[in-house]
Amino acid sequence: MRSVPLLLRSGLAGLLLAGSCGPALAAEATASFAVTARVEPGCQLQLKGTLYFPYVLFTGGAPRPAVPATLEVLCPAGQPYRVAFDGGLAFDQNFFSRRMQGPHGKHLFYSLRAYTNGPIQFVGDRGMGDTIDLPPLSQSGTGAVQKIELSGETPGLGGGGINSNYAPGEYNDLVTITLAY
Repeated sequence: MRSVPLLLRSGLAGLLLAGSCGPALAAEATASFAVTARVEPGCQLQLKGTLYFPYVLFTGGAPRPAVPATLEVLCPAGQPYRVAFDGGLAFDQNFFSRRMQGPHGKHLFYSLRAYTNGPIQFVGDRGMGDTIDLPPLSQSGTGAVQKIELSGETPGLGGGGINSNYAPGEYNDLVTITLAY
């Protein structure tokens, strides 16, 4: 007698399972689709600090170095880029071709240099703006922030030199930095 209820129970379970499966499938088909993405080149540029000449004395001689600023560039690994520095607000076609404007229409010449992991180089915007006939800084991205130290110097004052047209006071310039990638 005990065997009958077990058969009934297993029979009910089989009927329940057969009803939930649906009709039997005779074949199957497959398809594929493509998944693509395009990563556009993109770089970021940030300046930390101000290039500052703490003092310029009437010495008639040695150049005075600046307190450096740091430029940070972030580009994907292998992405080539160029950083150009224009002539500023009052550039002049001369070796020390950038000028800061000062009181009473006076000006103070200065140079701009960039340093990465290679040699220090004077920088301009040749081929990218052409105010300063010096090459831009050319690099390749690493995928991490790359630091470029910006420095400069101003020739000594007086003595009939390049900076003989000056007056005591504050001098300023505004240089535009262009990142091309």
